[in-house]
Parts: sequence; structure tokens; C-alpha cells
Amino acid sequence: MSSHKDSKEGKISVYSSRKVYIPIYFMTIVLVIAVIYLIINGFELNRYALIGITLFVLGSIKMTEIHRLTNKYEIGEVTLDHIHGLFSKISRKLDFFAISDLDVSQSPWQRMLKFGDVNVRLFSKESVAKIKGINNPTRFADILQRRILACRKNVAQLRNKK
Repeated sequence: MSSHKDSKEGKISVYSSRKVYIPIYFMTIVLVIAVIYLIINGFELNRYALIGITLFVLGSIKMTEIHRLTNKYEIGEVTLDHIHGLFSKISRKLDFFAISDLDVSQSPWQRMLKFGDVNVRLFSKESVAKIKGINNPTRFADILQRRILACRKNVAQLRNKK
């Protein structure tokens, strides 16, 4: 999983995979190679074009990282949390008891690169939380499912003791 972290509370955190941005990285590399080719072959580049290309390259790399870090997903003890934002954060907590099922969706490209989306369906059937572009989505879904089942089992045991 991308940026997988286990904390003392047993939370598992993931961010979107950098593999999602491969097309942008590819365009940036092609642009840099084209500029290097033109310079090596003696073509004169307009100063403003060179500044624009430099800003595009730096901006695209910076924006992909910012975009990647604005969505964090955490599997806690009893909730799945989606934390959105960089400076000002919005947190959506999905209680394990509200989750009815999970499914993993991957295109052939995503399967080849081992990343994809996990769709978390709530009992209302109309609400779906989509965990987008994470590494090893099947593993993430398996861990989430085990946590949900363990949480439900613990509550059932507590109810039986009463």
C-alpha cells in the first residue's frame, strides 16, 4: 500500500499511489527530452517558451504531490476515515457497522501496475465511499474486511455477556 503506516493505535493509513500520475510524469519527461534535444541540435528556444516549460515541469510535479497528499484514508479500530485537505482538513468517518460490502475496481492498466480503487458501500446502497488510486487495493480491502468482522465479533461477544 502506498504510504502505509501502522501507528500505536493500530491505524493503517494510505495515500493515493504515485502510479496514478504516470501519464503526467511521462508528458513531463517527453517535454524535458524534447527541450534537451532542441538545445543539443542548436535550435534556439524562445526565452519565454523555456520559462513556460520550466514552470510547467515544476508545477506539474508539485501539483501531483499536493493532490496526492490531500486525500488520506485510515482504517481505525471501529471506523474508516477519509481525511481530505492540505491545510484545512475535512474528515469523514464511516462506522464499520454502516458498511455493507466492499469491492475492488481495477482497469487492465491498473491491474498491471498493481493499484486501483476500493468502493465501500454503506447499507443505504446510495452512498459509496471511493478510495481512489491506492497501491494493492485488494490487500487494503482484505485488511478493512478483517477489521470490520473483528469489530462486529467483539460487539457480539459483549452483547452475549450481558
